[in-house]
Amino acid sequence: SKPVEFKQMGDNAKVEAKFIFMLALDNPHKQPQMLQRLMALFQNEKAMKKLETIKDEKDFIEIMKKKGIEEGQ
Repeated sequence: SKPVEFKQMGDNAKVEAKFIFMLALDNPHKQPQMLQRLMALFQNEKAMKKLETIKDEKDFIEIMKKKGIEEGQ
């Protein structure tokens, strides 16, 4: 409901984050592809607005799957 404040790498500027994603990948070679998918999600205003309003874990997982971000990727 309230953004969390972080410091940006490099210049320590304050940044507010509404979402935090941890990459827990079993294969480091998958990291670039997963980062690309996450960046595409973050740039999709419609999807991000949906994420801000959902209350159910099932709905969150459904959005992630539609964007190619899912368990086992």
